[in-house]
Amino acid sequence: MRKGHLYFLQFLMLLGSICAKPARKPSAQYEANNPVNHSHSMTKIQFKEKFMSSIEGIEYNEMHFLTMYFSSRVLKWNYMFVYPSEKTPDEKKTKMFVYTESDSVLESAIVLNDTIDISKDLSDLHKKINQKKNNVYLEESTFQEAGKLCIPFTNKQLGYSNPKSFSTWLPRFIYPKDLITWMLSKEKPFIPEKSEIEKKLPVITPAFVLDAQEYINNTEESAVVTWLGHASALVTISGINILADPVFSKRASSFPNTIGPIRHVPPPCTAEALPVVHAVLISHSHHDHFDPEAVKVISKKSPDAVWFVPLGFDAHLMQYDIKNIVCMGWGEIKTHTYTLESGKKRRIKVTSVPAQHWGCRTGIDIFRELWCGWIATVSDAKDRSISKTMYFAGDTGMCRKEFLKIGMWFNIDLALIPIGCYEPSWFIYPQHISPKEALILHQIIKAKKSVAIHWGTYDMGTTEDFLQPRDDLIRDREALGIDSSEFITVCPGELIPF
Repeated sequence: MRKGHLYFLQFLMLLGSICAKPARKPSAQYEANNPVNHSHSMTKIQFKEKFMSSIEGIEYNEMHFLTMYFSSRVLKWNYMFVYPSEKTPDEKKTKMFVYTESDSVLESAIVLNDTIDISKDLSDLHKKINQKKNNVYLEESTFQEAGKLCIPFTNKQLGYSNPKSFSTWLPRFIYPKDLITWMLSKEKPFIPEKSEIEKKLPVITPAFVLDAQEYINNTEESAVVTWLGHASALVTISGINILADPVFSKRASSFPNTIGPIRHVPPPCTAEALPVVHAVLISHSHHDHFDPEAVKVISKKSPDAVWFVPLGFDAHLMQYDIKNIVCMGWGEIKTHTYTLESGKKRRIKVTSVPAQHWGCRTGIDIFRELWCGWIATVSDAKDRSISKTMYFAGDTGMCRKEFLKIGMWFNIDLALIPIGCYEPSWFIYPQHISPKEALILHQIIKAKKSVAIHWGTYDMGTTEDFLQPRDDLIRDREALGIDSSEFITVCPGELIPF
């Protein structure tokens, strides 16, 4: 970076520091990222008391155990296999368990629960344990290759910045020459007439609006997603409603009734019509991702909702008397337990993951708050093996190394991936992926299903035509050999199971 450009950027940063709060200091967990705990202190009796009764019931409390310990060669995890002995009654010789203490983002858990026939011979069991042991080593090698999630550069005066490991991060907007060139050479995108948009991208009344109680009943044991337009989506997993970047305004700006990017496709419902929300995920502070008017409505209707936001973002929410605000840095994990109307308990585990982007609302607060993507896993509070995981990318450029890590750390059932706001690519690519890059991201993270977001809603000032993101995605999806059911585009309000 040339000195003149650096001085220009520092000038903007200093202006922001005058009007904004200092960057929030990351928590100890965030700085450590993966807390280290190599102790292997749990005995088989402690194991039985802590896990067996909750997993298999009281009937196993009198079971005779044999154990096999080993430590990993790569990540220093500790494993304890627990299996029936010859003294165990035959009718109970069908289960084997393994307990692991891990110093990674993978928490302590039962990782094996196989049904096997060992009533006659234990050799099959030992063979199975050795096979699992080899599989663990192979799996750890993959995790080691993935490594830890990176952390952003943090400066008390300048705020946050993407790390040097983001090789494609070269924000053109900080270069006056590039910024002026882009502004002078911008071509207006083709935006169809309203009637044509309504025909090609019809708005559907969401299922939760048509019959709220039926929606609750049908989603208590299933997983669905409803696209609400742009980057907004409602994801319901086992009765838990997760709302991502809720924006309902006519314009994405500080003055939604007068200036700013205009909305050409209305939201499929109002913020008031949303069901009671359990968790809200905010990716960053840009106006097309954070809508204060929607926040007021949602916080009033869902006062117990937990708002998961990037570091430094809490100041935007405190003025609305929101009581449950959780600020997180990349790699941090938080959990929360909810009780549904039916009395069933659900557990949500939320992880903040890296995104290659930036934040700003007023022009002088650039980089003051962090930005991120989100991983949310919802499981039964008692049986965590029954779970679904979603990934919300927010806005991001192509930070391939971090996407590889995300794909290796998490088993993603649903990914919400942006496909719009990408032309001209020479200027936009550091902060927004193209449809082709979105497809590659889908492949890298190994998502079972991806839904396109961040398109077909606002005129964001980029030069691709209004509906071009969908056309480009379909073309590139075929070229990359990705099945049309794996990465889909939907209409606003459409409900998709996953």
